Amino acid sequence: MNTRDCNDEVKKIVDQILDNRRNDARLTLEYCDKLLKYARKNSNVVAYGLGYYFRSEIYYWLNDSEKFFNDSSKALTYLIEMNKNKLIAKSYNRMGIFTANGGNAPIAMDYYLNGLKYCDSIKLNEIKSIIEVNVGTLYFSVGKIEEAKKMINKALIFFENKEDYNDTVMLCIYSNLIKIYIKQEEFERARETIRLAVNNFWDGSENIDRISFLTIEAIYYHKIKDYKSRNACVKIITENLPNHMGIIDCFEDIDDYCNMLLETDLDDDLWAVINVVEPILKNVRMIYFQMRLMSIKIKYYRIHQKNAEFLKATGLYYEYSELMDEENNIMARYMLTIRMSLENEEKRRLQMELKNQLLQKKSEIDQLTQMPNRYGLVEYAKKAIKRARMYQKAIAIEILDVDFFKEYNDNYGHQQGDECLRLISKIIKEFVGKKNGFFARYGGDEFIIIYENVTLEQAILNERLLHEAIGRANIKHEYSKCDKKVTVSQGICCGIPSADNKLQDYLEIADKALYKVKEAGKNDYEGGILGEKVSI
Repeated sequence: MNTRDCNDEVKKIVDQILDNRRNDARLTLEYCDKLLKYARKNSNVVAYGLGYYFRSEIYYWLNDSEKFFNDSSKALTYLIEMNKNKLIAKSYNRMGIFTANGGNAPIAMDYYLNGLKYCDSIKLNEIKSIIEVNVGTLYFSVGKIEEAKKMINKALIFFENKEDYNDTVMLCIYSNLIKIYIKQEEFERARETIRLAVNNFWDGSENIDRISFLTIEAIYYHKIKDYKSRNACVKIITENLPNHMGIIDCFEDIDDYCNMLLETDLDDDLWAVINVVEPILKNVRMIYFQMRLMSIKIKYYRIHQKNAEFLKATGLYYEYSELMDEENNIMARYMLTIRMSLENEEKRRLQMELKNQLLQKKSEIDQLTQMPNRYGLVEYAKKAIKRARMYQKAIAIEILDVDFFKEYNDNYGHQQGDECLRLISKIIKEFVGKKNGFFARYGGDEFIIIYENVTLEQAILNERLLHEAIGRANIKHEYSKCDKKVTVSQGICCGIPSADNKLQDYLEIADKALYKVKEAGKNDYEGGILGEKVSI
């Protein structure tokens, strides 16, 4: 994880979390609490976001759904403010997994789609592919087999093209494909996929993922009536079941496996699984999983005509169903809380963006003339020159300077000088606007005008017509040395830009043309061609 946004104190605690999160949950939670304590004391958004995020991650691994959702919902608000899209996508993915395994497919899909949205925003392709696997698993669970195959194959293509793919992830992807092939009774494809997975990804994968894979492999052999191979898989599973496991990621496979065992005489192996899984589910209060495990026990009691146990199990199943309704309501409340928090954050962000846009617009507008200023000119000119280069059309850039404006200001006063500039800017706006041109106040009494897709002759004609329009305004200037009214001097540069040409190249030629006018006595206009030397 990149900690460049953290100050030294936050970075130190985060480093301790990262060092311990994989092997010491208790110590990691202590560091998370330390980080959140620092966040509260210093109102530190980064500390809040990372503290809640890492704590939710630990609760995910500990199968503690209530604490996981509580911290995830808090983390998301801060992570969005921090623009930590990678952590946001991971949070949504975990929330999707927890919700899907809680039996609520619509809410799970909503979480997954939000995760994919944040992946697409900055091309988090690896996380996106992992979420696609989970979406495929969700599709499979609701019977949309073709949609499941499409999503899982998309993820497979991505990871196959990665040089450093993760064996555990690949084994998971292949496991899902095998389940699809079994469901579609494409047993030869299932056999070949099993062979590929074992040969290529078995050694580097984690133990719990191997157990899940073996449950799927056992189901495959059961389907094709290869009972010897099935029993060999069952034996390995029974002998290697861990007493502690992250049940969330493997329960679907265990559930399918137990239902398969109900069709066999391997009762001891069935109860070996139940006796390991049941305490885990009770400890973490995963009601939906407890209901499904109880369903397996009910089926077993019915098959073996154990009426007393059957009645007791059905009564517990009913109690679980009531608790399940409550859990679904909790999940729905969490989703609504997250939605409301994120909507509020989105409103705040939009308001901030609008404020920034207004500030940006304000920074680009000259307050006196309400024309674009130098900043606005530079932004427009970049795009205009790029268009001219792309379409090989000439562009003309003019500098317009008010003659003897210092004398005007000195004698009529600055307020009257400002009014003079406003009048000239109004004339420029009206004239240049009709020519679909651009105008800006460059500073003081200088204005810049840009015409696109014009020849030098058209550009100079526009100069002359604008010159005459300003003259017709008859703005009194008794202190001018070239007329008794306000006049202007203009220089323009026209040409098709090459790859290296920028605004400054045009302004240099236009400025030389303007200098030529001023040397000749002002109150005139001149033009030059981009790349040609203007004689002065």
